[in-house]
Amino acid sequence: MLLFVGSVSGCSDSVSPTPDAPKVYQYELQTVYPQLSLENPVGLYAAPGLGQRLFVVEKRGKILVLDPGDSSSAKVFLDIADSVASASSELGLLGLAFRPDYESSRWFYVYYTTSDASGYHGRLSRFTAESDGLSAQASSEVVLREFDEPFSNHNGGGMCFGQGNELYLSLGDGGGGGNPIDSAQDRTQYLGSILRIDVGANESTPPYYGIPPDNPFVGNGEGFREEIFAYGLRNPWRISYDATRGELWAGEVGQGEWEEVDRIVNGGNYGWDCREGAHDYLGPPGGPSPQCASAGPFLDPLYEYPHTEGNAAITGGYVVRGASLSTLEGRYVFGDYSSGRIWAIDHEGQDLKKLLDAPFRISSFGLGADGSLYVLEYAAQGKIHRLVESPQTP
Repeated sequence: MLLFVGSVSGCSDSVSPTPDAPKVYQYELQTVYPQLSLENPVGLYAAPGLGQRLFVVEKRGKILVLDPGDSSSAKVFLDIADSVASASSELGLLGLAFRPDYESSRWFYVYYTTSDASGYHGRLSRFTAESDGLSAQASSEVVLREFDEPFSNHNGGGMCFGQGNELYLSLGDGGGGGNPIDSAQDRTQYLGSILRIDVGANESTPPYYGIPPDNPFVGNGEGFREEIFAYGLRNPWRISYDATRGELWAGEVGQGEWEEVDRIVNGGNYGWDCREGAHDYLGPPGGPSPQCASAGPFLDPLYEYPHTEGNAAITGGYVVRGASLSTLEGRYVFGDYSSGRIWAIDHEGQDLKKLLDAPFRISSFGLGADGSLYVLEYAAQGKIHRLVESPQTP
């Protein structure tokens, strides 16, 4: 059983204490595995068939596996630190996704940044775990694709599976202020987009994946990358798939004024660097891409918030499903990396609830096999916290 200590709390809007008034709920963060310190954790995931074990991604290049029966230690699942470039704040091991048939295939996918004499690169790779599913060797790596990164920031790296073996991967615009390489509106480049590939096709033949036939640019004659599912994105930091509705969600980090929540649709153009959020982007530096004059139509964010509220960088989360957070069922929970604020928004983007203020930087949310929602504390000795609800007496 998990050991919980400590809490940070915040209350939803209060109601009058009348006999017919609905219950008031308080939301708290309870620290799990309190004796463990994680080095700059950036992701938390469950693996199919392995119960309540949690897999935690450390930016420097390790993935750890945590056993619910042991609250004081973690085992190394994969160590590829020797291959990972992680010195800058946005470089590192950034994404992990377990294939839906992990119980039988033992295949999982990671995304990380690496470097050589020519510069930085983003790398999408497949690994094979050992028969028990609890460890993997760096030597099992199969590289699917690499992406040149002109700068050290805006690397995206969010990963999740949608239907079947369709794998989504979010890529930032390559970095630098204002998208100086004009990648986000250029569909002949991979950067600034969300890719969708079928890892159940061409499993033994490079590039070890296929293209879903309904990807928007399949068979185009203009040189557009057929892996692109949506584009016009600056740095989608964390994506997730809501299987109940069959929808992909993203937290899109803004340039200097607006952060946004997007529901990602097939072929959608989300406007960067012609727009930041729902607002015209004029710079600095560089101003909008030359392609903006003929680009569009652009999709508005489902929700946006300004930096004037003291926030600086969105961290995308998950749509809540299951009994563990019954009052938030169907809502998308997300946060702000710098301020620690955590919100929940309804499907239509109309009703926003502030849940609490976490006293730490939020690098990622995570989902347990039982639907529990976790929040990762980004620090040299980071912690894992679980979001819980409790009714309060008016």
